[in-house]
Amino acid sequence: MDKKLKELTGQAIHNGATLAVMNALHEAKHYTGILDAVVCAGSLQNLASELGVTYQAVQQWLKLGYVPLARIPEIESLYGVPRAALMNPKYAAALAEPNFSSDV
Repeated sequence: MDKKLKELTGQAIHNGATLAVMNALHEAKHYTGILDAVVCAGSLQNLASELGVTYQAVQQWLKLGYVPLARIPEIESLYGVPRAALMNPKYAAALAEPNFSSDV
């Protein structure tokens, strides 16, 4: 368990997280922004309701470890989770690569 996931688990326990949240944290191999958002919201259902999506959509995001790009600004604004933590790691890696085309 990485440090951020351990801290998030402690926060969830302190806040009295639901069983579904605790299960998601237990099953996680590392920290993800969507886990952080779920903990901040208090439950998968609270996050789903706040975003106007289904519980199953949030479950799928947890399974993937990221959220659709269109949802990132809303979650970042509501819960303060950094956008880099919410996006698909492939996109984050691509954005982190240097772009030398401007040097031509």
